[in-house]
Amino acid sequence: MRAVAALIATLAAVLAAPAKAACFVITSVEVDWLDDSNDNTTGCLRYAGESKYTAGELVARNAENAAASVDRQERKDAVMWLRGYLELHGTSLSADVKREGAVAGVSVRTLQRARNDLKLIVGYTGQPPVSTWSLPLDDSTSVAAH
Repeated sequence: MRAVAALIATLAAVLAAPAKAACFVITSVEVDWLDDSNDNTTGCLRYAGESKYTAGELVARNAENAAASVDRQERKDAVMWLRGYLELHGTSLSADVKREGAVAGVSVRTLQRARNDLKLIVGYTGQPPVSTWSLPLDDSTSVAAH
């Protein structure tokens, strides 16, 4: 009875395990039944074996990569916006930059990352002190340099 229960448990585990995704490649094949043009090739989908990942893992990885790509683009856009803003307005209160950034659809965290990418000068003015952001003195971050 124990042997049967163990066999059933093993079979259940094997059958319940997520299946690996299939891999395919697209190859070019020549065919003679197409029209009389010079190009008698077409694509052919061929099975290439089993992936080391399940379909769910591939979908999750693709979603992560897509999210990372969006984050990178948002950061690049924020760098461009911030550089342009500071070139137009000069040294600015960081609170003003963040407020205007929010109006432009840029989150505070993305602005902070853009600030680091641009190597902005963070200063303080007034009493009580409030922070300011300005472009570095060199021209390596100007729009003309990019």
